[in-house]
Amino acid sequence: MQKVQASCKIKTRPLQSSEILTLSRIIHRKNSWSRLKILVEMFRFICFKLQIDPQFLDVVFGFCYRTASHDRTFMCLYKSVISKDELLDIGYNLRFFEPNGDTRKGADPWSCRQSAVYQKLFPLTSRSVWMVIQPPLSFPGSLHDHRFGNGAHPLALHIRYIRACMLHWRDYINQKDSELLIITGKLSSTRPLNQFEVDFFTLQKIIALRKKLYLALTIVDGNTKIISDLTSYAAAVSQTLRLDSLLCQSLTVKFGQVIAEMETYKSAVKMLLSLTEDLSVANQNVLALRNQELLINNGALLMELGRAAASDNRALSKMTDNTMKDSRTMRIATVVAMFYLPANIVMSFFSTGLVEFYPRAKTTGISAKVDMIVHNQVWIAIFFSLLLAIVTVALLVIWDRYSFSSSTVIGAGCSLSRAWLGSSLSRIGRSNDAWNTL
Repeated sequence: MQKVQASCKIKTRPLQSSEILTLSRIIHRKNSWSRLKILVEMFRFICFKLQIDPQFLDVVFGFCYRTASHDRTFMCLYKSVISKDELLDIGYNLRFFEPNGDTRKGADPWSCRQSAVYQKLFPLTSRSVWMVIQPPLSFPGSLHDHRFGNGAHPLALHIRYIRACMLHWRDYINQKDSELLIITGKLSSTRPLNQFEVDFFTLQKIIALRKKLYLALTIVDGNTKIISDLTSYAAAVSQTLRLDSLLCQSLTVKFGQVIAEMETYKSAVKMLLSLTEDLSVANQNVLALRNQELLINNGALLMELGRAAASDNRALSKMTDNTMKDSRTMRIATVVAMFYLPANIVMSFFSTGLVEFYPRAKTTGISAKVDMIVHNQVWIAIFFSLLLAIVTVALLVIWDRYSFSSSTVIGAGCSLSRAWLGSSLSRIGRSNDAWNTL
């Protein structure tokens, strides 16, 4: 046996001579997304027993189990042709907002719910059979508090049902108005730009409020159309059944009051939507001005950095000029030293102990002659000088080659590292592109 979760709650009232409400059935469900609390066989039996118009099943299908928020604005009214000899069928659904009891921080305490009602009217006896699916919270209690005697209109219960659906509309609109009032206080007061307590999160909150208000506007508009059609149908039924004119006029006035209230709610929702549009523009302007201010501040900082860089460049240029002057002086000193280097070498050689000078015998005075003696050990100095020169040149060549090979290896390693890093980044980029494509 297929089951639509849980059970069926049916309220049955016995027929009394003073009442036109013959039998009423109320079907509940756990929440707005769950299935109806009735077995499929039981619901089929009710439909067969009451001979419910198949068109009403289109409304019932909107109460099925859901896993996503969809089909939130479907509202319609089904009615049969009016005749004194034929049974009259009226079926429609209404949507409304009720508190859901969610007190968590940041959670929405309101839920959008729908309810459906079906009436089968017996024109000859002016008695009716009713079926209400997921009624408003206050509607079942109204059935205990209200009696419909022979002096009541056959469609009078619709007024009580519609009033129950409209019970929380004002509270819902006032709560949304309070949320917008907080945002308005942040954006409408006169203060410096950097003291506005708004950001992108505020814009997201405004967009979420606009989405809820658009849904409320659609629901109010749909409910108003259904109530207007129901008013016209009630007038036609009154004329066909030749009911008391005062009774019909009273029902028409009540329907008119309900429609006037719905129009008031519609105007209030439109006003809030207009306010959210203004707040959205104001918030975007504040964010744009902040962005412009940041760009100006960044430009000023970049100018300061540019001036500091220019000052550093001037200092480096001055240091370069001084270095060039010093290098020119050192080149001149080096060239001058090169002219004295051969003489320095010669004088150093003759000042060593390897060379000695002896005056000749029997010569005195200025014209005295001197003999120069070079010792045989002079070859030792020449040998070690050449040896040290060769060793020095060899060490220079070895050091130069080692330095060249080390720089080549390091350069190759850096090139390989850069190549590996580039290939890794390209693979990551291709992976990101593939994920974005998916």
